[in-house]
Amino acid sequence: MKKKLFRIAGALFFIFLLVFFIIAANIFMTPYWRYSNDPDDAGESSRYENFYEMPDNTLDYLVIGPSNSYHSLEPMQVYAYSGITGFDLGGPSQPMYCSYYWLKEALKTQLPKLVFVDAGSFVRENPSNERILKSILPMKPSLNKLQAIRDCCSYDDELLYTALFPLYQFHSRWEEFSKKDVVRRNGEPYLSKGATIRFVSMNEIDASEVNLREEKHVVVSGDGSATAVLDEMPLNENSAYWLGKMKELCDENGIELVPIKFPTKNWNSRWSAEVQGFLDEMGLELVDLTGEKNPTGINWSKDSFDNGKHLNYYGMVKTSRYFADYLKENWSFTSHKGESAYTIWDKDLESYRSWETKEITELLQSNREKIDYFNEIAADNADYLILMSVKTDVSTYWPKSLDGAIKQLGIKTDLSSIRQQSFIAVSDAGKTVMEISDPDILNYDFKWTDENGSEHMIHIKSGGAGSDSDIEVDGSLFGLGNSGLNVVVIDKKDGSPVSAASLGSYSSDNVFDQKNAKEAEAPAILNDGKYKLSDGDSEISVEIKRSADNTYLIADSETGKYLSAAGQNKPGDKVLSEDDRGLATTKWKIYYAEDGKYWLYSVFNGMVVSMQNGELIMEELDERSEVPSFVLKSI
Repeated sequence: MKKKLFRIAGALFFIFLLVFFIIAANIFMTPYWRYSNDPDDAGESSRYENFYEMPDNTLDYLVIGPSNSYHSLEPMQVYAYSGITGFDLGGPSQPMYCSYYWLKEALKTQLPKLVFVDAGSFVRENPSNERILKSILPMKPSLNKLQAIRDCCSYDDELLYTALFPLYQFHSRWEEFSKKDVVRRNGEPYLSKGATIRFVSMNEIDASEVNLREEKHVVVSGDGSATAVLDEMPLNENSAYWLGKMKELCDENGIELVPIKFPTKNWNSRWSAEVQGFLDEMGLELVDLTGEKNPTGINWSKDSFDNGKHLNYYGMVKTSRYFADYLKENWSFTSHKGESAYTIWDKDLESYRSWETKEITELLQSNREKIDYFNEIAADNADYLILMSVKTDVSTYWPKSLDGAIKQLGIKTDLSSIRQQSFIAVSDAGKTVMEISDPDILNYDFKWTDENGSEHMIHIKSGGAGSDSDIEVDGSLFGLGNSGLNVVVIDKKDGSPVSAASLGSYSSDNVFDQKNAKEAEAPAILNDGKYKLSDGDSEISVEIKRSADNTYLIADSETGKYLSAAGQNKPGDKVLSEDDRGLATTKWKIYYAEDGKYWLYSVFNGMVVSMQNGELIMEELDERSEVPSFVLKSI
């Protein structure tokens, strides 16, 4: 009897282990679509996982639909501007039937006032199996998920089997299994509440989108001009059924369903009219953010990452600002900022602000990095001995944006005028010890005493065209020796190296390289206070405050509003005024210009500010031309 019980217990234990192994294998062999800045990755696992973390009944609106939904709206930006909370549950090429089941899933824990469905769902046929899986697999196990699998996957056996039993397709992933499949979250939290943000601006079609391009036919007018016109809308016949079920579900729960078309060039007014005819039978009206009216102010040359099919970060900021105002103007929402039930939103907003600034800085790094470096050593010049040497050439593509910082170091030579010449300069506490340029190879040796009384031997060589650049202190080579301008910064207290850098201004890409020997806190270019900002003809009173991230807030003293770059994201925009919400649109860098002046650089879009007829205007930064500058006089 005992042996029989032992065998039964052993069999049950074996079955338990087998079931446990199968469940674990299903979980860990299923891909985890982690959020990243890779244009091919929408981060479905991270996004849907974040939804399940939302406290119950804390969302004012939901957004569902295909990729235009989560590439158009940033719920954290909407919250920053309005205090209204929402989440985007859209998926790649998400058809209406998938949207319906995600809405059902959401209503288990949330009771929003509004549900927005992107009209792109009306034209979607069955997308690729991979995209369906990305919409279905992240859903938590439940009867609703089984129903979703039945209705979303039954048209294809392979898809159905994989949705029910992921190991069916993904069993071979053991060969690429790694730690990241177990530790599924990376170190950086996902903060965007369903949005997928692309910090790029490029006119190219992503490889994953090539087969999603629409068919167009060419129409030639009488004058011979040709136009590519979208064909008639391929209306999905199932859309009416699933939209009807969605409306029933919303009506049962006292929710207003709002069809919307987020900005995209892959749409036209004829399609909007066809969709509206489709919606009239249900008593619904399309909110159309596309077309010539362009209510969100999209600049397609800068606000898209794939030739106008989807919006990038800049386009999403515009759409989110418009959407926040739209919500406030058309519904009676109240701001949840500071409410105890919404602590997670306030906490995430603080993290989002830092993350946004970091990502924008990396996007604009080719401009910012070298400008920050030279301005920071100029601001702290009283503490430094600065050594300079040129290899090959410094002047051909010298950025005029650095002239002010170079002059702040006491260097008088116009570095754009010494083409293919050798150049050596020494600046001590912002005062020139020596500077010289010459067509021939230069060597300079001297003794220098630090503030502790220690003596140091310094050797600088500049070979100009076709030779070397060496900067040595006490026999040790500190200079990087790259082509262009080489700089070494020495601490005046003890003669130790602080940093070395090189700027390849001999070529148009201005390659910048930096090596830090000491970590130093970025100094302030200007102290906090009230200033008169003047271009010589007009002036305005401003109050300047430096933030912890070494950016500046600039407020108009009369209105108390902060200068903002959140216009159309194109040259000629007026600088706007708005409340400070801690977002990148109101963050500025202040840099040295020549003759004791300064210039303003937008952290948001990398543009600079000029003054025209008393108004502040955004301009492109042309680094080889003189940058618009101002006198900032303390008052």
